[in-house]
Amino acid sequence: MNTKSYLYPTNLPNDGVNMSDDSNNRNSSPSIDLYFQRNYPKKQKLMLNTVVTYINSNNSRYYLENQSGVNLTDIASRIKGDKYSFIAEGIYEKDFTKGKLSTGFNLYHEYNTDQYLGNVVSKTNLHATYLNYYAEWSGNIKKFNYRVSLGGLQARYSQAGKILNKSLPTTRIRLTYKALDNFNIRWNSGISYSACQPDH
Repeated sequence: MNTKSYLYPTNLPNDGVNMSDDSNNRNSSPSIDLYFQRNYPKKQKLMLNTVVTYINSNNSRYYLENQSGVNLTDIASRIKGDKYSFIAEGIYEKDFTKGKLSTGFNLYHEYNTDQYLGNVVSKTNLHATYLNYYAEWSGNIKKFNYRVSLGGLQARYSQAGKILNKSLPTTRIRLTYKALDNFNIRWNSGISYSACQPDH
């Protein structure tokens, strides 16, 4: 997109500048998604899912303000980005007479490189890995339905020569009471963590 115009104050139409704004944005994000599910004897089930994604971005902009042959504003910028990500998830379930056992994990790995060119030149690299894992037991006691989950989170960040590792526990408890056929009371409690960035 290329835009050219004349900018001026409304009370001084002759005291304006010629503006040119030329920008070009290109992005692509191919991905591969593979899913597998199989049911085994004795009420067992296994589900696996993997996703591989590559994101490429190439954005440039040239902004100029000129008055009487003199450049008052001259900004040139270009951002080139490459991001590779890998996501893997696995869940195993088994039904028992008095409940159901479920275990699983979720792995996310990201490698991101950004290059800033133009008036300011810099380059950033970020490596990030998150691993969540859990084991959950669910069952029923008369009118009560419950779920108890224990797990953990492991995270690793690497940027600008700095590395941060974290290992944290996660828990989740859910209790549902069926008071009437169409009326339930539910209580949830747990400990979880959101993604954080390394300290600067």
